[in-house]
Amino acid sequence: MENIKSVSGLSPLDYQKEVDGKTVIFCALRNNKGSELCVTNYGAKIVSLMVPDKEGKLVDVVLGHANIDDYLNSGEPTFGATCGRYANRIAKGKFQLDGETYDKLAINNGPNSLHGGLRGFHFRVWDMKQIDDQSVVMTYISADGEEGYPGELKASVTMRLTDENEVVLEYEATTTRPTVVNLTNHSYFNLSGEGDRYIGDHLLKINADHYLPTDETAIPFGPLEPVADTPMDFRQPHTIGERINEPFQQLIYGKGYDHCYALNKEGNELSLAATCHSPKTGIRMETFTTEPGVQLYTANWLNDSIIGKNNHPYPEQKTYTLPIVMMVILFAMIAFVTNLAAPMGIVLKNQFGASNFEGMLGNFANFAAYLFMGIPAGKLIQKIGYKKTALLGIVIGFIGVGIQVLSGSVGSFGVYVLGAFIAGFCMCILNTVVNPMLNTLGGGGNKGNQLIQLGGTLNSLCATIVPMLVGALVGDVTKANITNVYPVMYIAMAIFAVIFIVLYFVSIPEPYATKNVKYEHSPWAFRHFVLGAIGIGVYVGLEVGIPGTMILFLSDPNAGNVSAATAGFVGGTYWFLMLIGRFVGATIGSKVSSKAMLSGASVIAFCLVLLAIFSPITSTVSMPVLETNATGALSFGMVQVPINALYLVLCGLCTSVMWGGIFNLAVEGLGKYVAAASGIFMMMVCGGGIFPQIQNAIADATSYMTSYWVPAISFAYLFFYAMIGSKNVNKDIPVD
Repeated sequence: MENIKSVSGLSPLDYQKEVDGKTVIFCALRNNKGSELCVTNYGAKIVSLMVPDKEGKLVDVVLGHANIDDYLNSGEPTFGATCGRYANRIAKGKFQLDGETYDKLAINNGPNSLHGGLRGFHFRVWDMKQIDDQSVVMTYISADGEEGYPGELKASVTMRLTDENEVVLEYEATTTRPTVVNLTNHSYFNLSGEGDRYIGDHLLKINADHYLPTDETAIPFGPLEPVADTPMDFRQPHTIGERINEPFQQLIYGKGYDHCYALNKEGNELSLAATCHSPKTGIRMETFTTEPGVQLYTANWLNDSIIGKNNHPYPEQKTYTLPIVMMVILFAMIAFVTNLAAPMGIVLKNQFGASNFEGMLGNFANFAAYLFMGIPAGKLIQKIGYKKTALLGIVIGFIGVGIQVLSGSVGSFGVYVLGAFIAGFCMCILNTVVNPMLNTLGGGGNKGNQLIQLGGTLNSLCATIVPMLVGALVGDVTKANITNVYPVMYIAMAIFAVIFIVLYFVSIPEPYATKNVKYEHSPWAFRHFVLGAIGIGVYVGLEVGIPGTMILFLSDPNAGNVSAATAGFVGGTYWFLMLIGRFVGATIGSKVSSKAMLSGASVIAFCLVLLAIFSPITSTVSMPVLETNATGALSFGMVQVPINALYLVLCGLCTSVMWGGIFNLAVEGLGKYVAAASGIFMMMVCGGGIFPQIQNAIADATSYMTSYWVPAISFAYLFFYAMIGSKNVNKDIPVD
């Protein structure tokens, strides 16, 4: 046997061994496209399958071992194997045939017999004959009574690699007595490459309306069940990880999918059973069969102790509790650092004698960073991956907050603005990373969305707390100094440091990052998207400008004339109502269209802002807030604030549901352009810096309430967008 390595790097000599008195053989089949199928007669196994990815690079898409000794000692002996005499399970190791009971089958899987028993076909050395460069036939004779099965059975499997990159498996069996036989190949496919640790992103479609439910021992029971309205439904493409962790009893039993699907077909014609696609490699697999069913198994029982080719561990399906917690905290930190900038305006106005416009420059710098970093953040992910990008973002955030701390020591307005700008780079990077990371760590689908909602909840909670903390720490507005806010900054830096250490040492799956693809058009070709992108910028400006300017208004002795603590808590109430609004929005989101929700919220908010503009600031209302008494101690109580503030605070209920509505309307009908559209949206977050600056320039020139015509006009624009601007007038542009 020549030691000529295969395309996959496997060597025939590594498979040269005598097993049960027969010689193990390794064979490599190749087609005219350069693809390669490697097989061995030990267990009639497929050892490797090299096929081209979307860039033409050959990728090994089946799991397995690099040598015969590893197969002999493997914790998973069925890698690529031909299983028989009977693949899958036989309940309690017995069956009836022609009135006779056969109950001597080996019990090797709980109470059942699995894959032919203790020495099934996958443990046997088959006779192998290579027919030509692209095909081989293997045969095995199973003696009468072997593993408790009746009759001598001669089984054969022909394996062919065609020039169309088809792997064709043909099974034949003859017997001397009536018996049961069920032959199949047990390859573990990973279309992203056998060393990739995550198949949850594989897109799967199965042509089946029904499946066979199983009991806790994986034995089918009762009639076929419809897949409709269950996580078993793959009639339309779904990622494998999308619903695998849902609390569905069938998935709980097997730690994932391990079920037979009854195909939508009649007779034994060769027909398409399933398709599977990896977005990472672009490799697509189509499965055809003459049989009535197909088994979906998601390798639920592998573990890290199983080492495959190229020393790749083949891990079991994992939960990532610790990294999930870290990502959720990062989600919260986005709001923690971002919402530090607006209440800091109080400090900057006192310490540096800044105007309202200048006091909001920290906020402007924070959001302006999105304009510069929105697109580069996406490219950075493509280049170094999500985890490394997140780590880089955390480092930048630590530095940005650290520079803000330094600004207090040196007493420099410019240094503070620089720190806020650098912190903005961090927030943009983390915003780009956190959502897809949480979705992936949760397995996608409902669980992934649930984690994102949890992160959004903590995000809102931090947005609520930060202005309250700043206000409480500042106390007397006339003595406000950056050093007063050091505790908040130190907390942020400490959290960043802890998260960095945890993420650095924890292994987590990478969401798929699409490579740069050039299309004939772009999202900018769609009018409703362009108007929606403007809407996103307008919305973020509203979200930030309404409470930010309100805090300045309330703390101004010539306007609201309340303490910094009170102003901070009133501003925090706005964010608290946003939190409540998000809960409500999530509840009614499935019943109310994005158009109706956005238009309704815009009208209500517009009216509230008008009430704030035209109400005299001398009219007051009682609100429950944290206040300082004569001794400087903090306590909850009812305080009088201008009624204008109450109207503005209530706007939080309206703005809470707008982001999702704008996004959904703007990307509707974009098809393949959605990914690019998402990147542009991230850039447009810079509106959170632009519109508040315009508003506060007006406040400096006129009055605080006059400046709220900026939010009023913004809400009017969003109403226009919901009712008219969101209509897709570019349906002639192909999006498939």
